[in-house]
Amino acid sequence: MTGKQCVKLFYLILCFSTTALAANGHFYVGGIIGDSFAIIGGSNPAIVYTSGTTITDSYPPFHRNNSTTLLNLNSGYEWSGEAWRPAMALGLGLYRTLNNFDISGQVIESAPGNTNYLYNYKYEIDQWVAMAQIKFTWLYHQFKPYLNAGIGSSWNRQSNYQESPFYSDGFVVYPPFQAYTSVNLAYELGVGVGYDFNLNGNTSELMHDRIALGYQYMNFGNIRFGERNADYPYALQPGRLRSNNVYISLTHFF
Repeated sequence: MTGKQCVKLFYLILCFSTTALAANGHFYVGGIIGDSFAIIGGSNPAIVYTSGTTITDSYPPFHRNNSTTLLNLNSGYEWSGEAWRPAMALGLGLYRTLNNFDISGQVIESAPGNTNYLYNYKYEIDQWVAMAQIKFTWLYHQFKPYLNAGIGSSWNRQSNYQESPFYSDGFVVYPPFQAYTSVNLAYELGVGVGYDFNLNGNTSELMHDRIALGYQYMNFGNIRFGERNADYPYALQPGRLRSNNVYISLTHFF
């Protein structure tokens, strides 16, 4: 089952279940802003060329972690909990990185008995993610610790690949790897704590707003570039893209 099919199935379940149990909870809409720290695949992605002699070009990144601002909009339905039985929410979330992840590193060429540092490289990753989400929230007065998970699709576009010679009298720079959009199954796991209040200052027993601090792990599957060109039909595959996110969220319950 693809990520898009998972989201559709999740949405159908949500529609039927909220109609049947509307008296036991509340619809909600919310948003997230935070920092997303990307982790790029293996430590040493490589391309192997064989033409009489085996040559390996390795592409280790300078830093495997790179950060940008993460935005999210989400909506769904939360069933009420009581005592030690957690409230359960089902919903849909859309994530967007405000800026691209900027990745850089070195190209290292290895042949039998010889290793050369050829180029510095850099590229960008632009990202959208759609998730079907479930959240379990425990009730402790106005404080609301929670666990959440999600599954869906990620759209990761790798682009603007550039190389520059490592030495001033360096080597010929090849054509860049072509931009490519990787569409993969994605999932998330998270934990956090919320605090319920009324944004309008109403002192009624029912709290309509929740602010929360949370942590989230997300896995977006493997990413890759297109080939350089017809003369160099090789594609760079940096590996699996993941992220660690810390965020603040605000949710309104109807």
